[in-house]
Amino acid sequence: MIKKIKRILRTFGIEVTRFRPELSNSALLKKCLDFYSTDLVIDVGANIGQYGVVLREAGYKNSIISFEPMEDAFYKLSLTTKRYWDWTPYHYGVGASNGELTINVSKNNASSSILNVTSLSTDAEPLTTTYKHEKIQIVSLDSFFNNKLNDYKSIYLKVDVQGYELEVLEGVKELLSHIRIVQLEMSFVPLYEGGPLFNEIISWMEKAGFEVYSILPDFRDMTSGRMLQADGIFVKKTP
Repeated sequence: MIKKIKRILRTFGIEVTRFRPELSNSALLKKCLDFYSTDLVIDVGANIGQYGVVLREAGYKNSIISFEPMEDAFYKLSLTTKRYWDWTPYHYGVGASNGELTINVSKNNASSSILNVTSLSTDAEPLTTTYKHEKIQIVSLDSFFNNKLNDYKSIYLKVDVQGYELEVLEGVKELLSHIRIVQLEMSFVPLYEGGPLFNEIISWMEKAGFEVYSILPDFRDMTSGRMLQADGIFVKKTP
């Protein structure tokens, strides 16, 4: 009966899977958070709070701190965080240093970036096209937290900044010693002008003392099926 229901749902483009790490990204995140006893998630590039909601619905119960620089997205993020416990939003972008920058706001909002989007992205998904620009405030995590997270034992840093990943990492060198896990968006093709590709991200993380824990498929060209972007989860190497 269950197999029959699954076949029917597939005709409508719906796939039902068990909540297990090998089948569900949410289950994998929960497994990782539990295994490393995560007590704080720093959510950089929170948009309207989608990532935090996934964590809460998967069963993560500890602290979340989210950063989102865009006005409309931050307003929606603030409303989202009020529905959950121990989740604090901050109206900042994150980079290598403090200052003011301009972000290119995409039609789908979630693909907005400080860097210019390329045709490889907009051809695969027209909603990644920029339709306006917005001034935003940027902070480095080192200066923002300034050694105020020492009470946390296992910190998970998630970064979703559309090509600005290395800038974020350059501003977290002091805090990195307290971070156990890092989740980073990695592009396999140039989706944003000047953004790093996956091999540069992996190399940076290896030099910082982290190794690959898992890869989560993300953005594809649905015409060809080619994977354009994925999330890499890195854990600190044990001595």
